[in-house]
Amino acid sequence: MKAHLANICKSYPEDISKYWRDKLAEQTINYTRTSKQSNLPHNQATITQHFSSNQPLPLQVNSRLNKSLIKMWIITGVPFEIIENPFTIDFLKELNPGYAPPSRTTLSGRFLDEEVARVNKYIDQELENAENLTLVLDGWTSIRSDSLYNFIIITSERKEYLIALKNFSKESHTGEMLANEIAIIIEKIGNEKFAAVVTDAAANCRVAREKIQFSYPHIWNIRCIAHAFNLIASDLVKLDAIKEFITKCNKLCRFFHDSNKSNAYLKQGLAEMKIKSEGLKTWIKTRWGSLYSTTNSILKTQPVFDWILSEHSEIITNLEIIRILKDEEFFSTCRFIRHIWEPIKESINRVESKSVDLADCFIFLIKLAVAIHQISNLNPFKREAIIIFNKRYEEFLYPIYTLTYFLHPHYRGRGLKDSVFREIALTAVQLWQNLRHSDNSYKELLSQLRRYEAKLNPFDLTYTEIDTPQVWWGSIKKKPQHLVQLAIRLFSITPSQASCERNFSTLKWLLGDHRTRMNITKLEGMTKVRSYYLSNICNKLKYYGKELTENDIRSVINNTNMGDILELDDKESEIDINNNILNDNNNNSLIIGNIIDLNNFENENEISDEINDNEIGTLDYNPEDIINNFLFDELNETNNEMELNNRSDEMELNERNDEMESN
Repeated sequence: MKAHLANICKSYPEDISKYWRDKLAEQTINYTRTSKQSNLPHNQATITQHFSSNQPLPLQVNSRLNKSLIKMWIITGVPFEIIENPFTIDFLKELNPGYAPPSRTTLSGRFLDEEVARVNKYIDQELENAENLTLVLDGWTSIRSDSLYNFIIITSERKEYLIALKNFSKESHTGEMLANEIAIIIEKIGNEKFAAVVTDAAANCRVAREKIQFSYPHIWNIRCIAHAFNLIASDLVKLDAIKEFITKCNKLCRFFHDSNKSNAYLKQGLAEMKIKSEGLKTWIKTRWGSLYSTTNSILKTQPVFDWILSEHSEIITNLEIIRILKDEEFFSTCRFIRHIWEPIKESINRVESKSVDLADCFIFLIKLAVAIHQISNLNPFKREAIIIFNKRYEEFLYPIYTLTYFLHPHYRGRGLKDSVFREIALTAVQLWQNLRHSDNSYKELLSQLRRYEAKLNPFDLTYTEIDTPQVWWGSIKKKPQHLVQLAIRLFSITPSQASCERNFSTLKWLLGDHRTRMNITKLEGMTKVRSYYLSNICNKLKYYGKELTENDIRSVINNTNMGDILELDDKESEIDINNNILNDNNNNSLIIGNIIDLNNFENENEISDEINDNEIGTLDYNPEDIINNFLFDELNETNNEMELNNRSDEMELNERNDEMESN
């Protein structure tokens, strides 16, 4: 009953649920399992004779072990029934004969409930003073055909917390329904703490985002950018020329993988030529960046192919493979596709990482556009690539991405055309208005934008390779902090649903083929516990990995789970690459070139006092008028300054003439 009131029941007020969560979290796990009467002969030695004592452990020690046990069981994905395996019990008794292992029902019941209550309490404490939170959500159909939606909160420090896992199998998945569910979570946590809601491009999710922004103007509507790159990659591989090329690549990789003799010669050649390669990589449909690994592995191995053809041609028994290896056009296409897929691979890896921000999204769109722009105009594939890029770019064309790129202290809008500043300034004022600031403060905001662009004090600080945009902007202390507040809020947003995909992958792994009867409450509790401890991994391990980084420990955990955490199939492209699109004669240049100079963009590696809420002024103003007035005033100031300079020059000239006449 306590666990029900703390973790499950929605009809009781939140303060009552919180009371019981606190009670369960503070409760000491005191478990003693009744042992069955031993049937061993009296003269037979027992395992406890090897130890000084087999008396029950002190309550504190027993409770600490139980808490550690349930965490380990959940994180590693060990089935609960393993706790009753005789060898498991024997092993635990070897470690300490005084410890009484719990039963399966106790481990998956009371222990799990109490751990979920503790995690809920920890999350509540962390979110109590949080700000600039991102709420991401997505749906997935489980192996049981249940329609599951997870709602994950990402903090500005990029910690991911599963807030709710809900089964909407009996619901109509309308935008209205999703908006109501989002609003419930937002109000429970505190709507003032949120900066953005992020979903994919599904129609119901788009409607839900729009409804939330209408109800809460300060919570911005962001579409998941990871889908832009995934969809560009999926559209490209549907082109006939690339499909044919991939077929040849797979045949080549499969031949050397299946032929023991050919594979042995391949390894010998790589070793003798000192080529650093792990062998040929097969293209994987659901990993959109894998085509780069495939093409790169083939090109690195090309010298070995030439050696095999010239010295050991008898081992290639397949005539089609011989034709592929002798076809220079195949390797030319391979080099071209690697050129395109390198920024795609980098983009997908970056936007699916925990540290991605809005500026990263725009930066990698530019890098991909530059790669396409650099293709020779004689290559017929260039036009098709431009059409696909333009289609996806138009879908994800949010001015907020351009503004955040402009505010990145390393790039500072590098390559943007002069005319783009008006759009950047307009976007900044619109966001400022959504944050409930009056018209009297916009001039200071725009003035700071100009000072930042010119690298004037206090925006003249150096950006180093160990900095992050949040750290850099946080180091500016000069008041007023209008632009600082806006920039930190923008860089706090995580514009990707990758955390949802990772959680669904975990759910698929936890359910497996045998846990088909696990109810949604227990599944939510297990994934909530897992996401919390993985987000705080360095602080929650008492003994292991003190010398390792968080990424190192996370990699070890992913490699030591019960079974593999598999990637889920990505969603199908929302458009078909058909003749109607490819025959569009208006798609001959990249649209992104309208705002950025693709010829001069340098493809480099990346390296608080509050504002007065009692501003005097009005919130009812038009950002378009503000920008026009601001730029008009700025132009007048420039003209006045030029006129004064001209007058000064004229007076100086007159004085010189008078002086010459007097002489």
